[in-house]
Order: sequence, then structure tokens, then C-alpha cells
Amino acid sequence: MKKTTLLAAISILLGLSLAAPAFAQAKRGDGLRMPYQGNFWGYAGLNLGRSSYDLNCGGFSCDQHGDTAKIYAGGRFNDWLGLEVGWVDMGRADFAGGHADAQGLNFSLLGGVPVGDNSSVFAKLGTTAGHTKLTGTAAGAPSGTENGWGLSYGIGGQIGLSRNWAVRVDADRYRFKFAGDNKRDVDTLTVGLQYSFR
Repeated sequence: MKKTTLLAAISILLGLSLAAPAFAQAKRGDGLRMPYQGNFWGYAGLNLGRSSYDLNCGGFSCDQHGDTAKIYAGGRFNDWLGLEVGWVDMGRADFAGGHADAQGLNFSLLGGVPVGDNSSVFAKLGTTAGHTKLTGTAAGAPSGTENGWGLSYGIGGQIGLSRNWAVRVDADRYRFKFAGDNKRDVDTLTVGLQYSFR
């Protein structure tokens, strides 16, 4: 199931990114924009929602959900392909008599289809420099902190409220390393506001 979802997300993103330059050139003819150029970075936003930790509770009571938040900024290479940088906090979830926390700095490529002036649907593929902490766990359960890089991917969409403001919905999966365990997934569903600087 997870491999199928990952392959689908990668296929969509690669397909959009391969088609993007041709479509962008046909529409605007102004070439690609790069992150070091002033006209690249064009929006920022804040999303709030719920996270779901995929943790092995080992027979202990688990509430694997937390409140999540992310703040992000992004830009577009062209009308179809972009780059986004954001800070994600997965919130706290109960784990084996203790707590699990995860957060990190995420970098993602976005491949999307614009709909109108300030609306779109998109797929994301990226990586997260993550930090996790397990505390107060029951005897025999792992405890401690870990740092590391992990895969991230997701889908989303935004609906323009005006030329500058849009409501955005994201469904993402992040992979984090936890103490005493292999890497585990944390899924998020968030809603928020995005502001475009134009």
C-alpha cells in the first residue's frame, strides 16, 4: 500500500515536471526562474491540522495523533514546477506510557496544474531534516532523541479567495527516525492560508 502510494506520487510529479517546461514556454516564453532570482520566491503560508504517527506501541496504550502546524515559503521555476521550504511540527502523541514528538525542516519539489489566477492542484516530493524525541516511555520501551533525513511526499490544492490570498489543503507523509526503531511515517492533514506576493 505504502509503496503503491509512493510510486503514484513520484509518477505524477515526474510526469508534471517533464511536461512543465514545454507548457510554460508555450504560455509565457520567458524561460525558467531560479531560486537566486528576485522573481522566483512568490508565496508564504501557515497550515494547521492533525498528525498520525505510525509507531509500534508494543502492546501499550497509544494515542498516535497530535496537533500539527507548518509554516512554509515557496517559488516557481515556471507555471507547473516549484520549490517549497517549510518548518513542520507534528505535535505530541502518546507512546508506550510516554510521548513522541517530531519536527523538521522540509524541502519539496511541487508539480502542479494551475486553475485560474490563484488556484491549483499539486503533488509534492521531497526530504525532511528531522528531529524526534521519545520521553517517559514504559520499561523496556525505547527513549531518546534522533536526527536524520527522511523522504516526504504528498498532494494538495488551493482555492484563490483573491489575487493574493488562497485557502490551501495538504495531505502529506513524512518519514522520521525514532529512538530504538527504524524510520517511521507521520501522516498529516492540514488546512491554512497562503499569501502570494504579487
